[in-house]
Amino acid sequence: MMLPPTLLLALLAAPASPSPKPAPKPAPEASPARAGQLANVRIDIKLTDRRGTAEPAVRQVSMIVADRKNGMIRATDGPTSALAMPEGVGAAIALNVDANPVIEDGRIRLQLSLEYKVQDEAAGGKSFPVRGMRQNINVVAESGRPLEVADSSDPLGDRRVAIEVTATIVK
Repeated sequence: MMLPPTLLLALLAAPASPSPKPAPKPAPEASPARAGQLANVRIDIKLTDRRGTAEPAVRQVSMIVADRKNGMIRATDGPTSALAMPEGVGAAIALNVDANPVIEDGRIRLQLSLEYKVQDEAAGGKSFPVRGMRQNINVVAESGRPLEVADSSDPLGDRRVAIEVTATIVK
């Protein structure tokens, strides 16, 4: 049987019947991000810079940060770029700290990043070289209990830098 040409053209021009769509897959349940507790964490950092038998230089930084939030301290002195640096002047010195505490079961999971740069006056001359260190540390701390998280030595001399952290839950 032959179809009339107009009917044949109409059938060819008609959209194909939609094929049944597969049932949508249920999305996997993502664990919701826990909101921080309504509590603060006081973070005290004691940095001890020792050189040989000389009296150690002690630097202290404190901050209060809400649970599951970020805290940041920037302390610099001197030029911030090589372009701004006058001749005979050393690079910028700095003590920078970033902290992110998380309170879990009465303890504190602490992510801590620290950058410490000082001019080495023992080298003599007009321009003192800069000695620096960076630390990125993740620890679990007991509230109010000091914890030595790092003790590193300078690769060129007898200098040692120790970092002690005390994280305390403040309600």
